[in-house]
Amino acid sequence: MVDIGAISGLVGPELKGTTDISTAQTNALVAGQWTLSLNTAANPNGEITGNLPALTTPEPAPVPEPAVVSLFALGAAALALRLTRRRAV
Repeated sequence: MVDIGAISGLVGPELKGTTDISTAQTNALVAGQWTLSLNTAANPNGEITGNLPALTTPEPAPVPEPAVVSLFALGAAALALRLTRRRAV
């Protein structure tokens, strides 16, 4: 448990602060193994408690296949040839 209020020395309705975490803690956070618990005087065991979801990375965009690029170039060349022949007539 990382008590941001205790680390920062802040009190009040809005606690803000930062702390350093280890590599193991970072890995656990990214894997979704952390729980967030907001405690109040009325509910010292957790006013709101929930698990933080695992971080995921989006799938990379597909790289065009060489055949697709070749077909595009062939189509562009055919179009250019047709336009130049049309002007010559």
